[in-house]
Amino acid sequence: MDGRDLCRLFAEEVARPLGLSSTGFMPLVAGTPGALSVPKARIAATEECPWRERVLVGEVDDANAWAVGGVAGHAGLFGTAEEVGKIALELLACADGRGSLMGQPIVERFFTRQDLPAGSDWALGWDTPTPGHSTSGRAFSRHSVGHTGFTGTSVWIDLDRRIIVVLLANRIHPIARKSRFDFRPLIHDLVMEGLGFAPPVEEKPEVPEASGEEAAPEAAPEAQRGPAGNPAP
Repeated sequence: MDGRDLCRLFAEEVARPLGLSSTGFMPLVAGTPGALSVPKARIAATEECPWRERVLVGEVDDANAWAVGGVAGHAGLFGTAEEVGKIALELLACADGRGSLMGQPIVERFFTRQDLPAGSDWALGWDTPTPGHSTSGRAFSRHSVGHTGFTGTSVWIDLDRRIIVVLLANRIHPIARKSRFDFRPLIHDLVMEGLGFAPPVEEKPEVPEASGEEAAPEAAPEAQRGPAGNPAP
């Protein structure tokens, strides 16, 4: 945009003004201006990459971002939960006209559903809750925005209640490889319930009673009965 690459732009226009010391890009080329410099011992491993033949630590997981040097608009940013929360707080302040990072109209535009295609829940660079199918769970208001990462990370902002939840989990770690897509909504429901915003109670469908005209099920033969008279598997 102004001659600076994304790595340096983030460092100078976002990280520095907000006082972030542990959030930034980690390019594959050493010495890149604006690159985050933290000990690898502070960075969680993501996964064991089959084609890179190593466990990734401090290296972008996304293959496309890796192919362009580790810095991209969709992947490659490392950070702590606390500092991701600081960015979210600043965006809330900007949405209220109190922030300094960017103007209120810009943030409002990015937080607004675009309806492209028609009926879509996507805003510009942000997701919004899809009723019954959102990683935000069931308690975030409809006026919320969130962003998720493939490895299991997310940040959700409830714009009505001014609540921010940052979750830096890892669903692809070599030891815990089983993906749990229901983990994030469950955590968000528990957090919101703890803050006094319990998820709506799901109504169980009514099971119609059998009429007297219906035949009763046949009893299992004695040979097929298990312990205590229960049918065997």
